[in-house]
Amino acid sequence: MMLQKSEMIVVPVLGMHRSGAALVTRMLNLLGLELGWPLLPPTHEAPRGIWEHKAFASVNQSVLGMLKVHPDGLAPRPILHAIAKATQKIPLGTASDSLQSQVGAMLAAAFRHPLWGWKDPRTVITWPLWQRLLTALGYTRIRPVVVLRHPSSCAQSMIRHGLAARAPRPRGMGLHAHLLDMWRGYHELLEAGAGEDALFLCLEDLQDPELAPTEVARLARHLGFAAPPHGPFQAAMAWLEPNPQAAPPAIPVDGETLALHARLVGRAHAQRAAFLASAPEIPAVMPPDTTPAQSADWSICVLRPLGYPHSRAFDEVGQALHAGFAELGIDAPLIGDLAQAQGTTIIIGANLLPLMPGARLPEDAIIYNLEQVDPGSPWMQEGYLALLRKHRVWDYASQNVSRLAKLGVTVEGICEIGHAAVLERIQPAPEQDIDVLFYGSIGERRQATLDALAARGLKVMAVSNLYGHLRDDLVARAKVVVNIHHFPAKVLEIVRLSYLMANGVPIVSEPGAEPGEDAPYAEAIAFTPYDGLVERCADLVADPQARAALGAQAQACFRARPQAEFLRGLIT
Repeated sequence: MMLQKSEMIVVPVLGMHRSGAALVTRMLNLLGLELGWPLLPPTHEAPRGIWEHKAFASVNQSVLGMLKVHPDGLAPRPILHAIAKATQKIPLGTASDSLQSQVGAMLAAAFRHPLWGWKDPRTVITWPLWQRLLTALGYTRIRPVVVLRHPSSCAQSMIRHGLAARAPRPRGMGLHAHLLDMWRGYHELLEAGAGEDALFLCLEDLQDPELAPTEVARLARHLGFAAPPHGPFQAAMAWLEPNPQAAPPAIPVDGETLALHARLVGRAHAQRAAFLASAPEIPAVMPPDTTPAQSADWSICVLRPLGYPHSRAFDEVGQALHAGFAELGIDAPLIGDLAQAQGTTIIIGANLLPLMPGARLPEDAIIYNLEQVDPGSPWMQEGYLALLRKHRVWDYASQNVSRLAKLGVTVEGICEIGHAAVLERIQPAPEQDIDVLFYGSIGERRQATLDALAARGLKVMAVSNLYGHLRDDLVARAKVVVNIHHFPAKVLEIVRLSYLMANGVPIVSEPGAEPGEDAPYAEAIAFTPYDGLVERCADLVADPQARAALGAQAQACFRARPQAEFLRGLIT
């Protein structure tokens, strides 16, 4: 049971240029929507990020280029309608080099996630093509989000950010009239083509402190959550910029354009009324704690490059370190912003620093290396090694220490991955309908085992880029989680497995290359050679008592390895 396209929820964010779609897209991302990688980098006009996947922008630009129109879709209203109509006739094809095959391969490689989507303003006018492509490829649960902004505000923003200067306009038409005409063209397409499953939002409502919690809760419901998960809801609310004072419209708007805006706003408000009528639970908005203690001697910083999803793989390690310090009576704030670093700062994810232009580590920082030291690792490049040579270094595995020494890196100490009570938060689902779960990057070696598990008749779920509550929901549904090495170094993936052990999850794993590092978990993990993984998984799936015993042993084993004790020897 691989994750099927028909099971995925696809959320295109549809909005004109400068409509506020980037804000909404990031909020959806924080609520659990996968946007893929790489994303277009932030710009001077959008320092908080554009939140657009390069591949979608490339497809849209190619289509517009083929139709010989402005590559950003900046065109008068009649041309916009003509573009949308023309995209209905573009052949999808079935050959290996066809548009359908190329887009299908891109989506299959980028998204193995139950919730994914994208944002690109050009999608509004190419939407008829995307609807045909998604349907032809088997994606059936398509839930667009339409972002609305007042036409005057939208036009003013286009002028302020230079888009208006790039927009070719008909001879004799003034700039303001042209921008409003273009707004009307985009929104006529949205009114006609978004569909009944689309969620309509007004940017002005998101900027209203009283309405914003309801609007974010509506976004969460649109992703399939009956009530917003508390942590992601707060993160999405925190992403909203402070409410600006609404400025009066500076550009007069004609009656037909205002009438169209009123109809679309009415649709958004009717959807909100229906949502509130269902009496959902809307979490209280807690003010974000952005002021850590001012006298901390230690802090823990998990680096989070803008838009990079995989930094969340370090979440549980950071939480366990924070709890471990607390058990030792030390306040060590867990932060995501280097500007908040205090005292001696432990840096998690320093290998991601190249993805954060301009960021600099404190001179006295400790880099906690959580990457396998392997020639095939994309992270073990000279830039990261230079950082390791410059700073104090901790590692989690003795195998890494000896290999780093050969690369000129001295490791100050080993801080093993340990237990903290805060990690125990996954309860088995009443019905565990997944036999074997795998989550992580999927290369040929891993895929071969997953295919063999499925061929054995097991219900297999394999996902990538999945973290937080969405990952936990799948873990709760799984009878067994399988761990398969990705790199030839075969360092045991304890960074991943520790969280599963904390929650008593039965694990089948290849052994690591260093038996001494596996030894503490000999009774907690079902270690099996690569060619025996399928049978070992099948045996455990068929034996509930054996699974329960293995899960209980895993939790007991990991509880006996408190994170505080691994820290004690390094900080005292």
